[in-house]
Amino acid sequence: MKKLLLNTTFASACVFSTSQAATITYVDALHGLGGNTFSTTQGAPSADNSSWLANPAFDGDSTENNTQWNGRTFNGAGGTVYQAQPAAGGSIPELTTQITGLADGTYDIWIYYTENVNNGQNWFIDAGFTSGSLTTYGAINGTTVVDASSQTFSNSTDANFSGGAAAYLGQQTVVGGSTVDVFINHPGGNGGANRTVYNGVGYELIPEPSSTALSGMTAGLLLFRRKRV
Repeated sequence: MKKLLLNTTFASACVFSTSQAATITYVDALHGLGGNTFSTTQGAPSADNSSWLANPAFDGDSTENNTQWNGRTFNGAGGTVYQAQPAAGGSIPELTTQITGLADGTYDIWIYYTENVNNGQNWFIDAGFTSGSLTTYGAINGTTVVDASSQTFSNSTDANFSGGAAAYLGQQTVVGGSTVDVFINHPGGNGGANRTVYNGVGYELIPEPSSTALSGMTAGLLLFRRKRV
């Protein structure tokens, strides 16, 4: 029985170690011709005419806007962000960020934004894989929303700043080079200090069990059968 426990434990350890090997690849949200982010209803632009974006120069403006996103140079983010801050009754366009060029496989998908729940402020974001049916993510809670600076990335990113939040959206499977569409919006038109500050998305390939791990599992099962015979 001790041999069985040792071998099956070894097989399990092999599976666990392979599943922990991957890191997250960050994809910055970029508008305009050739960019990956656009109004869902407008679709990918044929020219740099992002009508959903009020300040494409990213001028640091934090003014409320009822119908457009603002491009903003955000000090805490270490880069540029898209900000939605509609006044009460305002309606902001839903955005789509596309992840392309992925190899076939199943991926964990994350979204990156700024969270701030101090002094009565609520910086939340709506996100998901189905247009018009999104989940609201808010303050860092250690489960579905984590501190982005605690994550490991395979590339450079401006997402892992202090106050940066990473919300886990779920898994998506890529087949034949298909794209992964992530939809983003503001939770509601309430203006004031309530806003969405959107940075980008991330993906992490879920690795297949290695041949070593499978061999270990097979050996454990064979020992188990021999013990029972």
